[in-house]
Amino acid sequence: KDSRFFSVSPRAKRLAQAIVEVETQGKCHVGGASGESGCFQFMKGTWEHWSTRFFGHVAKMTDENEEAVALFKIQTHITDGHTDAQMALIWNQGNPGECKAGTNKHGVDYDSCSYKTKVLAFLSRN
Repeated sequence: KDSRFFSVSPRAKRLAQAIVEVETQGKCHVGGASGESGCFQFMKGTWEHWSTRFFGHVAKMTDENEEAVALFKIQTHITDGHTDAQMALIWNQGNPGECKAGTNKHGVDYDSCSYKTKVLAFLSRN
């Protein structure tokens, strides 16, 4: 099966919009303080994993590739049964477990509960 021809649900598209809004407010060509990049603020390892699953190799992170990989990742997690709240946590902290807050190894503060709240608030308005 060619991953590039997967079906994207309206829910996945809405979650993608929420993630972009919370991550970058649409300012897609800025890097994050922890090494993340793009509209969806992919970390290098996450990009390598998911772009390989989608394209079969580590693809260049163009705007078009990034959106396709993000939608694929989101739709995969939806298909696995994750809620919108769990999706926000997966995007922010890498897993759907309990929220975490603190300072990462790059000295950047994080609060996955706040992130989840912002994603859910966006979804409730749109």
